Amino acid sequence: MLASSVESKENVASQLLDSPDFAKIISKIRAANATGLCLSEAIDNLVSLDGRQLVEFGLQSLSPIQQTVLNLAGANRLSACSADDADEGDRSAWYLGVWDYGRIYLDNKLPESACCRVFARVTLVDEQVELVEQAIIDHASVLDSEKKIVEEFFATMSGVDILIMFERVYHAIDHIDPVLLYISDHTFTNFDKYNNLLAKGGKHLPGHLLTDLRSLAPEQWSVQQKFAVFCIYLIAKANQRVEEFNGRQLTPLILDKHFNEKIHEYEALLQKKTVFSLFSLERKAEYLKELKAWVRQEHFIYRNVNGLNFHKTERYATRAALDLSVGNMPDKVRSYIEDRYGIHVARFADIDELFASVIQAIADHPERYAPEHDLSAVEQLLKMVVLSAVEELASDIGMTRSPRDLMAWSQMFAQEHYEAICDLPTTDYFCAVFPSPQVRQQLSSDGDLLFRIVYAIAGRMTFNSWHYTPGHCPLERVPEGRHFYLPPRMSDTAQWSDQHHSGHRMARVRYSIRSPAGLMVNGRKQYGVVDLRLMRMDGAPYNDKELMRAREYTAYLRSIYQSMMDIALAKNCALAVQSFSKDWYKANC
Repeated sequence: MLASSVESKENVASQLLDSPDFAKIISKIRAANATGLCLSEAIDNLVSLDGRQLVEFGLQSLSPIQQTVLNLAGANRLSACSADDADEGDRSAWYLGVWDYGRIYLDNKLPESACCRVFARVTLVDEQVELVEQAIIDHASVLDSEKKIVEEFFATMSGVDILIMFERVYHAIDHIDPVLLYISDHTFTNFDKYNNLLAKGGKHLPGHLLTDLRSLAPEQWSVQQKFAVFCIYLIAKANQRVEEFNGRQLTPLILDKHFNEKIHEYEALLQKKTVFSLFSLERKAEYLKELKAWVRQEHFIYRNVNGLNFHKTERYATRAALDLSVGNMPDKVRSYIEDRYGIHVARFADIDELFASVIQAIADHPERYAPEHDLSAVEQLLKMVVLSAVEELASDIGMTRSPRDLMAWSQMFAQEHYEAICDLPTTDYFCAVFPSPQVRQQLSSDGDLLFRIVYAIAGRMTFNSWHYTPGHCPLERVPEGRHFYLPPRMSDTAQWSDQHHSGHRMARVRYSIRSPAGLMVNGRKQYGVVDLRLMRMDGAPYNDKELMRAREYTAYLRSIYQSMMDIALAKNCALAVQSFSKDWYKANC
């Protein structure tokens, strides 16, 4: 959590506004690893981002030739070097640097991009030079075997098949978080200024892989381009996420190994065993999709997110691990409901019946439950649940988001007004952000700092709701040019969330939980319409047990939102959320 209340508000403000971002981390790493270390020590520091992620994971970013140089010359000492004093004709010299987005550079020639800066060099002895050159020859045969897999795949595809594949690949990376893929010495990403995959907003602009390749036959693509399209397509076909390869090498053989590991994981959960070693990569992708559907019947899948390189890792828990009984209701929420509404919690069979009863009471007797502290009765209930989660899970900030008028939302979908739905303004959504009492106390007297932080978070999360909206509509009914992300289905915990996103940096969101929930809208489940998010500015990362508890709190919020929609529709009454605008935050922060 944020520093204890005995610390001065000046220290707290400094923490919030001066948190080191990713660029500072990279600059520090460059300066600290220029001289005095052996190659293996420097590479460990580089790939772990100075201890911020596991070395074992970071080493997966190295190309096969880089791994060979590390294995052979890891004990060789570094010497300082810059682009000005490098000698590219020297076969024994390998240059060490790092790209601005965090990828290591290790090559016997200098980088051509200004986004990569060399700061050291390692000199190989003659025997090491010969072994590296032999490894390059040996790797060519491995590359040939991978090329054969890809060539055989493309040979079976017609021109129409390739266009369909392109759409699948495009969809797989255009509607998700950033991807950062390494194929040998090449990087393919849609992140920030380094984007070379696809243009923003669904536009087809030259200089982006998925635009440039459309007009070329596969035989005109480079090896790395073929690998990228082939692998992304099969990842999507397997119902996996491309972000699982962020910060790692991605080739057909690496993908095959990954698919084998995922099949073993899923089969272990299902207590199932299949001989799949003879399956083609495409058949493994199809089998993985089948397995994942079976896994989700008894388990839910969640992820851990590395904010340094956007890498996401799947984790699993049984659905029975969640205790959604009314007996597990937090004491504060239970007492609030009983004291405010005179409803005895224990007499209800489940939380849906309980919260339906509370929302029904608010709808039937609005005069009894007047607004307090600029919040309506339903808004107060949302606040109570979120702040209870903030307290129990030792968080600094909590929030929940949703469309403001769920009755109108449901009616628009029932009438299939998809173009109008996609055209809804961001003001038709809200995000209710609540700082912990400690954060509020520490920052409330420091000018408008609390408002700036809270409203920045609310604005970003409100935009997210707007950005997810087309994902609830048939794809063919989404207006051209209306960009969107797929609504989230999986919960996640995240670390180092304050390294890239400007809003997260200002709020110093080091650790977070995102727990989305779906609502039944006209008999169809819409995933990710609402959610609960929790943030910590320092301390320990959220663990799996805390995520499970956050999911239980999310179930309380989902039940409240579902009841608001259902009862508003049944009674044709207004249960919309009016608060949490910019003016509201100014008045209440």
